[in-house]
Amino acid sequence: MTLTRRQCLWAFAVTAPASSLSDEWSRIAKSTNGVVGAAALHLTTGQRVSLNGDERFPLASVCKLPIAMNILALVDDGKLARIRKSRCCPAMWCVR
Repeated sequence: MTLTRRQCLWAFAVTAPASSLSDEWSRIAKSTNGVVGAAALHLTTGQRVSLNGDERFPLASVCKLPIAMNILALVDDGKLARIRKSRCCPAMWCVR
């Protein structure tokens, strides 16, 4: 049986209680030499969990993750081809 990325995300989100997820994030953060922040929202239940969720962090490549997840879900659904060129111009950068 082959699972799509969306099915894998669902399986991990449903099986991980917030307390164990927070504990796991804390364990990982302790092994680093910096400040770690993470947050998750279960879209179906509204359950939230965070680590240092009240602190501000600069955005870097992390902000691209939800975009990539959505694009890959569209590919899995057959709504977008994996090999496709798209043009992006400055007029598309602003939300109107």
